[in-house]
Amino acid sequence: MSSIFSILFLLSVSFCLGHATPLQVSAAENVEQETRSLDEIYEAALREGGKLIVYAGGDYHGQYSSTKDKFQLRFPGIDFQMIVDFSKFHDARIDHQIDTDTIVFDVAHLQTVQNYPRWKELGVLLNYKPIDFDRVYDQFKDPDGAYYGILINCFSNNINTVLLPDNTTWPIEARDYLRPEFKNKLIATYPNDDDAVLYLFKQIVEKYGFEYLYNFKAQEPVFARGTHVGYKAVADGKFPATFTSAGPLIAYPGAPRFVLPKNDPFVMWPQTAAIFKGTKNPEAAKLYLSWSLDKAVQENLYSFSVRDDVPPPVGYGYRNVFDYPNGDPLGLGRFMANRAQVETFKSQIGLVFGEVQGENPAGSTRLGLYPTTEPESMIVF
Repeated sequence: MSSIFSILFLLSVSFCLGHATPLQVSAAENVEQETRSLDEIYEAALREGGKLIVYAGGDYHGQYSSTKDKFQLRFPGIDFQMIVDFSKFHDARIDHQIDTDTIVFDVAHLQTVQNYPRWKELGVLLNYKPIDFDRVYDQFKDPDGAYYGILINCFSNNINTVLLPDNTTWPIEARDYLRPEFKNKLIATYPNDDDAVLYLFKQIVEKYGFEYLYNFKAQEPVFARGTHVGYKAVADGKFPATFTSAGPLIAYPGAPRFVLPKNDPFVMWPQTAAIFKGTKNPEAAKLYLSWSLDKAVQENLYSFSVRDDVPPPVGYGYRNVFDYPNGDPLGLGRFMANRAQVETFKSQIGLVFGEVQGENPAGSTRLGLYPTTEPESMIVF
């Protein structure tokens, strides 16, 4: 199976040729896999100054609080700033910092995987092969260590089992959401605001035609910005279900039940990370990525692992990520790399569902171009 990043490189290289940057280099660096222990890298990170700034693709400040708390519990003394924004806005922020030679962050892990081959070609990524790099699926990593997936994100059905206690009534397949009992009772993420959700609808249209969009609109769903908004609304009992949000593979008490369709499309992809040249904290960045790929950490993710030795949780019917014909984990990257296709479908779906309305829950404009500290507060859902 070919690597998604090899494909994305070929699709993106043409955009790189005319994009000069002060940080550009011509040759790839050959690096060996990390041989130090986490504790040894931690000691180096403390000597370096004990600071870390991560740009994380997401919906709202605090979305990665559990990750941050676990990291700081394991590595006390690291001043860790986890700055969350929509990936597409972090992309623009990163490109601006590249173009102005003012990189102020250390690591970025984002949904927009199509940009990493371009950034590698520009020579702005710091090659690093974390501990156990060899256990990451080849399809999810650059062979030079420029970037790699650190977890699998997955958008599909989240169901409130209090509102829908009978699992035979759960909407699982795309057309289930068109049933009369769900009219005025659905929430979804604007597909013209999130390329992963757009890709989900693109696959549904390819299977059922544009008629599906018209019929879904006739259900009068509520559209929201940010995939977590829909998830939280379902968790709070405001809506019985949504199919445009991530959710934990194993539901904890009070959480919606996450269910994958058997036949219709869903979306999953490797949330991809890299260290950027210009980082002032390379050891802390290396510590974060080696810890993120640590087997014990990967075994306790809310979703699928990027490691080939960490199986999905048992008892729920989950399979290996490459065993879902209706959920190709490399498909989103191919889709997003074809920007003409993305923009064409985005324009069409915007005419059906309407222009994006509402404030960005991540507060992109308030973060500005060079955020280095987490905001004190953001939108409360």
